Amino acid sequence: MKFPDAASLPAGARLEVRLEDAGQVSGSGALKSTGSAASIATQTVDAGGQRPPISFTLAVPRNALLPRHRYVLRAEVRSATGERLFSTPPDQPPISNPNTTGRVELTVAPPN
Repeated sequence: MKFPDAASLPAGARLEVRLEDAGQVSGSGALKSTGSAASIATQTVDAGGQRPPISFTLAVPRNALLPRHRYVLRAEVRSATGERLFSTPPDQPPISNPNTTGRVELTVAPPN
């Protein structure tokens, strides 16, 4: 996970990374959303004092990934008091292969 400010995160900061099911793709290729995205896997990392990039690993059960569905990685960094410091954009594009076992980079930005 990367963020624009190269400074260290404050003590007590937490990074949460989620893999979400964004919905099913129709025969025409259009995404049929099911409303709010269901979280498939989550990891929370103690990020206090760290500088980017910050590593994360998501363990995703194979049976949780459904054919013809699209999946989105989301990330938030919150302070020790819960204030959102950084997050992925709301229009984060789906990942091309949810079975990726290699390196995936997420970039977060301060909330608007």
